[in-house]
Amino acid sequence: MTNLQTPSRTWGKQKANLKAMFPDLQENDFLYDYGGKEAMMNKLQTKIGKTRSELNELLTEKKGKNKYYK
Repeated sequence: MTNLQTPSRTWGKQKANLKAMFPDLQENDFLYDYGGKEAMMNKLQTKIGKTRSELNELLTEKKGKNKYYK
């Protein structure tokens, strides 16, 4: 999960890529309180039907190279 501790600009790109891959994701799916990142990740996992490792892979790969990209 070290990739999530990157500058906010990168997190913005990661969110945008996830939203492009899974159009049912909304901005409020990415909201979390301080210390609540784990809960947000669990919520995203459930909503998109992927394992934690798959979700991490989605967040770290580029859109064109991602095997999960629809």
